[in-house]
Amino acid sequence: MKILLIDDHYAILSILEQSILKIVPSAEIISCLSLIEATPLLTRENQINYVITDLELFEGCNLEILEVSKMLRIPSLIYSSHVNQILLSEANKLNVKCYISKKSNLIHLELGLKALLKGSIYFCPEVLKVQDSNNQYKETQKLEITKGQKKIIDLLSKGYSRFEIRDVLNISLNTVNNQIARARELNDCSNTEELLRRFNFWDNT
Repeated sequence: MKILLIDDHYAILSILEQSILKIVPSAEIISCLSLIEATPLLTRENQINYVITDLELFEGCNLEILEVSKMLRIPSLIYSSHVNQILLSEANKLNVKCYISKKSNLIHLELGLKALLKGSIYFCPEVLKVQDSNNQYKETQKLEITKGQKKIIDLLSKGYSRFEIRDVLNISLNTVNNQIARARELNDCSNTEELLRRFNFWDNT
């Protein structure tokens, strides 16, 4: 049995490895710190049986590994500090049956791992609390933006002023302002801060 682990913290990878080996001592565990390392391993030839992944790897949330896992029909478990209704909705679309918050007690990680191996569903209490909440999480929805808007918002998120963005991208100040305003309008952002918060929540590489 091959299990692929993806997390950008050595300590978390160590906790996951110990938890898995406690349940399946013979498991072959492949640990990766990044998507660049992990993605090529997800092929039919490598015969990965299960995927356990964080959602935030260095910069913002990223669902790429889960998308590939779904395509290859590899059962997956999310082990992440990030839990909200948007992510739960995305996880559901990607057939993720186990979702454990890193804020939960390790017993929930163990229960999640056992559920993953049995092919059953397990959401820890932290995740269930968010799932059952009436709160909306509009501020974490992915932005629908054009490539041009993305370049501008990326520079804005890195601290560039609108004047500096004009010079870096060699466009007019009007274009910079209009693209930001259009992105806000299309994504129902009440201000630029909300636009930047939502942009920075996701991995926009």
